[in-house]
Amino acid sequence: MEKVVIVGVHLDLKDTIMDTTKASIKELWDLCEAAGLEAQGEFVQNKHKLETGTYIGDGKIKEVKEFIDNNGIETVVFDDELSGIQVRNLADRLGVPIVDRSTLILDIFASRARSKEGQLQVELAQLRHLLPRLHGSSVTMGLSRAGVGVGARGPGETKLETDRRTIERKILAIKEELKDVENQRKVQRKERTKSGIQSVALLGYTNAGKSTLMNALTGAGVYVEDMLFATLDPTARKREMPSGAEVVFVDTVGFVRKLPHHLIKAFSSTLEESMICDVLLHVIDYSSPEREIEEEIVDRLIESLNKNKKPVIKVYNKIDKLEVRSEELEVGVQTSSAFEVPRVYISARNGEGLDELLEAVEDALPEKRLWVEITVPYDKGAIVARLHDVALVESEEYVQEGTKMKVSISQKDYDRVKDMLGKFW
Repeated sequence: MEKVVIVGVHLDLKDTIMDTTKASIKELWDLCEAAGLEAQGEFVQNKHKLETGTYIGDGKIKEVKEFIDNNGIETVVFDDELSGIQVRNLADRLGVPIVDRSTLILDIFASRARSKEGQLQVELAQLRHLLPRLHGSSVTMGLSRAGVGVGARGPGETKLETDRRTIERKILAIKEELKDVENQRKVQRKERTKSGIQSVALLGYTNAGKSTLMNALTGAGVYVEDMLFATLDPTARKREMPSGAEVVFVDTVGFVRKLPHHLIKAFSSTLEESMICDVLLHVIDYSSPEREIEEEIVDRLIESLNKNKKPVIKVYNKIDKLEVRSEELEVGVQTSSAFEVPRVYISARNGEGLDELLEAVEDALPEKRLWVEITVPYDKGAIVARLHDVALVESEEYVQEGTKMKVSISQKDYDRVKDMLGKFW
């Protein structure tokens, strides 16, 4: 395994989510493990502000350099996103490749994305991250000189040999491919809406247990491992609810603190797709010592993306890991008086609380769809077209009175069609 040392700067910020803290450094150790790196040590410097040219001060650079030389360190991993100048200066001073937090996360994503869309989104994020750093060399950019190791997946070292125009053309090409994927998703979404099948998105911090919950609810067979970003590509599976209605559950990628903005931008379409779901399940690792911060990180993201105010249910998972009785947690559906957000305490691993979760989901789902038969007079052809747009048409035949249709339609659209038919109804 590639030997690395971890470096961060603690600025004593009020917003601890964006500052280097013990929790942030621990997460960086976990990210290194997820990337197949072997962290040998860590250095955290307390400063009022970052050094513009080198991120850390001269004294700390000398300490890190001595550690590198004495321990056979091959790469230095920094806890923040570095500028191109900082990467180049640090590589010159330390003599080994430099990898920032963004590069590390993008590398993990590049190694684990399986779907065509996921691979395109990761490559787009990598190219956007690379573009302002083109003046670097393979060493200063934190990429292995042999073309292997952290940072070498995806665009990799060969991209550094291309000029800005080539990368910009590649970015445009990827955007066009993603547009095609997005158009296909819009068609699928329209068909799903017309069919009356409602959807529920699972969102949460990485390793909160979303995949385990997905498997427990749907038998999806999603890969599960106690590791950051064990799964990346979204999975959608149907499940019959207690009422008999079918619902599609959608698993999504997890989040971490200081998530690269390139990655958020690249995955915006997937995240927005989650917000189009009828209900959002915010899955939280209730046993995590950093639970409150992890919860806040995802809360912020949901707040920024949930423009249509879709109902949110907070799902506190992994209660089986706590050394308290379930009755002390008041397992079941609770409501936060501050935001009226339902809260459910569960163990996806042993199934505790899943019945209550399904009840909460059903309570939060919007209005049910109706199966109706409608006969539209021939001089009201626009209504037939309207029904094809908003409803799932099961059958259509021409009778003496007009076009007879059997459709699945929402109550709201049903009322509008009745108004359009007027006296012909």
